[in-house]
Amino acid sequence: MNEIDQLRNKTLQEINAWCYKRASHLSITGHDKAAQALTEEHMELLQNVNPENLLWVGT
Repeated sequence: MNEIDQLRNKTLQEINAWCYKRASHLSITGHDKAAQALTEEHMELLQNVNPENLLWVGT
């Protein structure tokens, strides 16, 4: 994996971590349906992503 793909992979891991943290917060604050929706929709996508095949736009 080249340097750019490593950076992309790191970014995806950070997004993944944010999603878990957000789902946890939603669950703790009583928003179980929102936490479940976040987990089901976003986590499934993140787990099946190949960083080499994504379109990345610089900021």
